[in-house]
Amino acid sequence: MQKILAIDDNMDNLVTLSSLLKNLMPDCTVIIAQSGLDGIAKAKAELPDTILLDVKMPGMDGFETCRRLTSDESTKHIPVIMITAITTDPQSRIQGLDIGANAFLAKPVDETELISQVKVALRIKKAEDALRQERNSQEETIQERTLALRNEIIERKLAEEALSRSEERYSLTLDAVNDGLWDWNVPSGSAYFSPHYYSMLGYDDGEFPANYASWRLLVHPDDLDRVEEELRLSIENGKGFAIDLRMKLKSGGLRWVSTRGKVVERNAKGQALRMVGTLSDITDRKLAAEELQQRTLELGERIKELNCLYGLSEIFETSGDSLDSLLQAVVELLPPAWQYPSIACAQIKLNRKTFSTANFEQTFWQQQRSILLRSKQIGSVEVCYLEAKPDGDEGPFLHQEGLLLDVIAERLGKTAERINTRQALRESEEKFRALFESAKDGILLLSSHGGIVSLNASFARLHGYTVEEMLAMNLKDLDSKESGQLAPSRLERLFMGEPLSFEVEHYCKNGPS
Repeated sequence: MQKILAIDDNMDNLVTLSSLLKNLMPDCTVIIAQSGLDGIAKAKAELPDTILLDVKMPGMDGFETCRRLTSDESTKHIPVIMITAITTDPQSRIQGLDIGANAFLAKPVDETELISQVKVALRIKKAEDALRQERNSQEETIQERTLALRNEIIERKLAEEALSRSEERYSLTLDAVNDGLWDWNVPSGSAYFSPHYYSMLGYDDGEFPANYASWRLLVHPDDLDRVEEELRLSIENGKGFAIDLRMKLKSGGLRWVSTRGKVVERNAKGQALRMVGTLSDITDRKLAAEELQQRTLELGERIKELNCLYGLSEIFETSGDSLDSLLQAVVELLPPAWQYPSIACAQIKLNRKTFSTANFEQTFWQQQRSILLRSKQIGSVEVCYLEAKPDGDEGPFLHQEGLLLDVIAERLGKTAERINTRQALRESEEKFRALFESAKDGILLLSSHGGIVSLNASFARLHGYTVEEMLAMNLKDLDSKESGQLAPSRLERLFMGEPLSFEVEHYCKNGPS
């Protein structure tokens, strides 16, 4: 069940707000607090999904409370909607948004607008929580895989070192007991292959002629030149050699083997007469190395995708309300996150505008996702390759790249909704201010104690004061004796939401009205 924390020093306001939320959103739980400090404590303890925060409170006001909430690691991700009956000027709203508030509403709050803002805040919180959870999960997975790879590398290194020590302790002949043994008469080309040498390749003992020509036919053609060059260098410099190669099996398949050897006999002129060596089956080791390489490549791809997600989060958090600059930054971030970044390009279409990387070109090899706003398509994001790449099990694009594109499309839709909402709020505030200032009738905004919070020029002109002079005044400074006696009860009824129409007698600057 989603939790909403309401912070207001006025218990009547809290009761009204709580009843409204529970009536229109029965699935939510409402938590109340009557001060900024109490609200911060409850926010840390309860971790609500949205906070409704009154601006005008004694002691710590709403702005300071919001600043502390958005600065604390445990509460900075909770959306804050600021509500007030006093601070309605644009500068105060901008101040609230600058310190981390997600929305700013003025009392009396329209029920529909309030519920809509709360639902939007809840959706934003849910989406951001999901993204953080996914990011944390990926970080844990990468750490686990990195540790596993490091352990495998350490184990492999230890095994190789142990093998090297073993070879130093035992002679070449003793090593050959468990491997295939070969003995080559270099001048004649004749050779000896041990029974295990034959069986390792799937043959019976002596099933093929024991000579150099037979051996050449068994070596994979792509490896033959490389192996013969190693043999030639070993014969010339007298050093032993070790090389991995593929040899053909009787069944028609291939087996990875490692052969080691050295010249053990030369004539008086130094010419090689005899070489001996071993043949070891290393198929399992090769397969393990290939698997390790594949896992390393996969880990690299996941790191690129994670870096992309980190970059997206930073862009979304720092872009403000400039949708165009945000979209261009996002599109530049996409190619480096794909498997072949050097030939990748990207494009985002949103609100009839197109944002592309400099090298973008529509090709056959492409991934595309729709950008949705309230289930309606408002654009798309796609990544293309500029040339063909070998199709793997998943094709030229990886499955995880498709999932990453899903996340990006979803975040872009939510971000577009957030920016559009903020722009609509600013436009609404600008229209209100224009009507307020241009009205011929006097308009006055009061606090619950009668303090003058805001007024238009017409009101000041009617009373003979300047706007600046009246902002320092109280309603009781204007009311006649008779009107002043009725003012407190009228104010109380007005702040309870009761519409009133009445006549009052005010004193002007130069005397009675």
